[in-house]
Amino acid sequence: MPGLQDYIDRVGVVEANKLAARDGLSFIKNNPLTFLQLTLTRASIYFSFARPTGFWFHLHGVSRAITLILSALYAAALFTLAGVGLWHITHLPRDQKEKALLLTAMFIMMPLAIVGLVVETRYRFLVYPFAAIFAGYAVSLFKERAARWVPSLAIAAVLLANTAFDAWRNFGRIISRIGEL
Repeated sequence: MPGLQDYIDRVGVVEANKLAARDGLSFIKNNPLTFLQLTLTRASIYFSFARPTGFWFHLHGVSRAITLILSALYAAALFTLAGVGLWHITHLPRDQKEKALLLTAMFIMMPLAIVGLVVETRYRFLVYPFAAIFAGYAVSLFKERAARWVPSLAIAAVLLANTAFDAWRNFGRIISRIGEL
Protein backbone atom coordinates (compact mmCIF):
# COMPACT_ATOMS: atom_id res chain seq x y z
CA MET A 1 0.00 0.00 0.00
CA PRO A 2 1.51 3.35 -1.00
CA GLY A 3 2.37 5.67 1.85
CA LEU A 4 2.60 9.40 2.29
CA GLN A 5 6.19 9.52 1.06
CA ASP A 6 5.21 7.68 -2.16
CA TYR A 7 2.46 10.25 -2.73
CA ILE A 8 4.87 13.16 -2.11
CA ASP A 9 7.45 11.59 -4.43
CA ARG A 10 4.80 11.35 -7.15
CA VAL A 11 3.26 14.87 -6.95
CA GLY A 12 5.96 16.83 -5.12
CA VAL A 13 6.00 18.46 -1.68
CA VAL A 14 4.44 21.75 -2.77
CA GLU A 15 1.57 20.13 -4.64
CA ALA A 16 0.98 17.63 -1.84
CA ASN A 17 0.80 20.51 0.65
CA LYS A 18 -1.70 22.40 -1.55
CA LEU A 19 -3.88 19.30 -1.93
CA ALA A 20 -3.73 18.54 1.79
CA ALA A 21 -4.71 22.13 2.66
CA ARG A 22 -7.57 22.04 0.15
CA ASP A 23 -8.82 18.69 1.43
CA GLY A 24 -8.49 19.82 5.05
CA LEU A 25 -10.51 22.98 4.48
CA SER A 26 -13.08 20.99 2.53
CA PHE A 27 -13.38 18.54 5.44
CA ILE A 28 -13.90 21.39 7.91
CA LYS A 29 -16.51 23.03 5.65
CA ASN A 30 -18.41 19.78 5.01
CA ASN A 31 -18.05 18.31 8.53
CA PRO A 32 -17.91 21.20 11.02
CA LEU A 33 -19.31 19.20 13.94
CA THR A 34 -16.90 16.33 13.35
CA PHE A 35 -14.04 18.84 13.15
CA LEU A 36 -15.21 20.47 16.40
CA GLN A 37 -15.38 17.05 18.08
CA LEU A 38 -11.84 16.22 16.89
CA THR A 39 -10.58 19.60 18.09
CA LEU A 40 -12.15 19.13 21.53
CA THR A 41 -10.62 15.66 21.73
CA ARG A 42 -7.21 17.12 20.89
CA ALA A 43 -7.68 19.84 23.52
CA SER A 44 -8.50 17.10 26.01
CA ILE A 45 -5.27 15.31 25.09
CA TYR A 46 -3.32 18.56 25.41
CA PHE A 47 -4.31 19.03 29.07
CA SER A 48 -4.38 15.37 30.11
CA PHE A 49 -2.06 14.16 32.86
CA ALA A 50 -2.18 10.71 31.24
CA ARG A 51 0.15 12.09 28.56
CA PRO A 52 3.52 12.29 30.31
CA THR A 53 6.68 13.12 28.42
CA GLY A 54 9.03 10.38 29.53
CA PHE A 55 9.30 8.04 26.58
CA TRP A 56 12.91 8.95 25.89
CA PHE A 57 14.72 6.42 23.72
CA HIS A 58 17.65 6.11 26.13
CA LEU A 59 15.51 5.31 29.19
CA HIS A 60 14.43 1.77 30.00
CA GLY A 61 12.71 -0.10 32.81
CA VAL A 62 12.66 1.60 36.19
CA SER A 63 14.29 4.83 35.01
CA ARG A 64 11.64 5.23 32.29
CA ALA A 65 8.84 4.41 34.74
CA ILE A 66 10.11 6.95 37.27
CA THR A 67 10.44 9.58 34.55
CA LEU A 68 6.89 8.91 33.35
CA ILE A 69 5.46 9.12 36.87
CA LEU A 70 7.32 12.32 37.69
CA SER A 71 6.34 13.82 34.33
CA ALA A 72 2.66 13.04 34.92
CA LEU A 73 2.82 14.46 38.46
CA TYR A 74 4.52 17.60 37.19
CA ALA A 75 1.89 18.08 34.48
CA ALA A 76 -0.86 17.57 37.08
CA ALA A 77 0.65 20.12 39.45
CA LEU A 78 1.53 22.62 36.72
CA PHE A 79 -1.81 22.60 34.92
CA THR A 80 -3.86 22.52 38.13
CA LEU A 81 -1.96 25.37 39.72
CA ALA A 82 -1.98 27.30 36.44
CA GLY A 83 -5.76 26.92 36.32
CA VAL A 84 -6.01 28.17 39.89
CA GLY A 85 -3.79 31.14 39.06
CA LEU A 86 -5.82 31.93 35.94
CA TRP A 87 -9.05 31.79 37.93
CA HIS A 88 -7.68 34.11 40.59
CA ILE A 89 -6.50 36.80 38.17
CA THR A 90 -10.15 37.48 37.41
CA HIS A 91 -10.31 38.98 40.90
CA LEU A 92 -7.34 41.31 40.52
CA PRO A 93 -7.78 45.09 40.51
CA ARG A 94 -8.46 46.45 37.01
CA ASP A 95 -4.95 47.82 36.32
CA GLN A 96 -3.31 44.54 37.34
CA LYS A 97 -5.92 42.47 35.50
CA GLU A 98 -5.17 44.27 32.21
CA LYS A 99 -1.50 43.31 32.48
CA ALA A 100 -2.37 39.73 33.36
CA LEU A 101 -4.67 39.48 30.35
CA LEU A 102 -1.68 39.74 28.01
CA LEU A 103 -0.12 36.65 29.59
CA THR A 104 -3.51 34.95 29.59
CA ALA A 105 -3.93 35.62 25.87
CA MET A 106 -0.49 34.14 25.18
CA PHE A 107 -1.31 31.11 27.34
CA ILE A 108 -4.53 30.52 25.39
CA MET A 109 -3.05 31.18 21.96
CA MET A 110 -0.36 28.50 22.28
CA PRO A 111 -2.72 25.50 22.27
CA LEU A 112 -5.16 27.21 19.90
CA ALA A 113 -2.43 27.32 17.27
CA ILE A 114 -2.27 23.53 17.08
CA VAL A 115 -5.30 21.76 18.59
CA GLY A 116 -7.18 22.08 15.33
CA LEU A 117 -4.44 20.19 13.52
CA VAL A 118 -2.53 17.71 15.65
CA VAL A 119 -1.50 17.24 19.26
CA GLU A 120 1.58 15.55 20.60
CA THR A 121 2.64 15.85 24.22
CA ARG A 122 5.81 17.68 23.28
CA TYR A 123 3.71 20.54 21.87
CA ARG A 124 2.72 21.42 25.43
CA PHE A 125 6.24 22.64 26.15
CA LEU A 126 5.42 25.97 24.50
CA VAL A 127 2.77 26.70 27.12
CA TYR A 128 4.83 25.60 30.13
CA PRO A 129 6.50 28.98 30.78
CA PHE A 130 3.13 30.73 30.87
CA ALA A 131 1.60 27.93 32.96
CA ALA A 132 4.56 28.29 35.36
CA ILE A 133 3.81 32.00 35.80
CA PHE A 134 0.17 31.31 36.68
CA ALA A 135 1.13 28.33 38.84
CA GLY A 136 3.64 30.50 40.69
CA TYR A 137 0.93 33.06 41.30
CA ALA A 138 -1.34 30.32 42.67
CA VAL A 139 1.42 29.05 44.97
CA SER A 140 1.94 32.58 46.31
CA LEU A 141 -1.81 32.85 46.98
CA PHE A 142 -1.81 29.54 48.85
CA LYS A 143 1.23 30.66 50.83
CA GLU A 144 -0.55 33.89 51.78
CA ARG A 145 -3.72 31.89 52.51
CA ALA A 146 -5.50 34.04 49.94
CA ALA A 147 -6.43 31.24 47.54
CA ARG A 148 -10.05 30.22 47.34
CA TRP A 149 -10.38 26.49 47.91
CA VAL A 150 -13.71 25.73 46.24
CA PRO A 151 -12.69 26.99 42.78
CA SER A 152 -9.25 25.43 43.23
CA LEU A 153 -10.78 22.02 43.96
CA ALA A 154 -13.23 22.45 41.08
CA ILE A 155 -10.35 23.15 38.67
CA ALA A 156 -8.49 20.08 39.93
CA ALA A 157 -11.66 17.98 39.55
CA VAL A 158 -12.22 19.15 35.97
CA LEU A 159 -8.62 18.38 35.01
CA LEU A 160 -8.77 14.96 36.71
CA ALA A 161 -12.05 14.19 34.94
CA ASN A 162 -10.45 15.19 31.64
CA THR A 163 -7.51 12.90 32.37
CA ALA A 164 -9.86 10.04 33.26
CA PHE A 165 -11.75 10.61 30.00
CA ASP A 166 -8.51 10.60 28.00
CA ALA A 167 -7.24 7.48 29.78
CA TRP A 168 -10.58 5.71 29.19
CA ARG A 169 -10.55 6.64 25.48
CA ASN A 170 -6.96 5.45 25.06
CA PHE A 171 -6.80 2.60 27.55
CA GLY A 172 -5.35 0.13 25.04
CA ARG A 173 -2.59 2.52 24.02
CA ILE A 174 -1.73 3.24 27.66
CA ILE A 175 -1.53 -0.48 28.46
CA SER A 176 0.72 -1.09 25.44
CA ARG A 177 2.99 1.79 26.54
CA ILE A 178 3.19 0.43 30.08
CA GLY A 179 4.05 -2.96 28.58
CA GLU A 180 7.07 -1.32 26.89
CA LEU A 181 8.56 -0.63 30.31
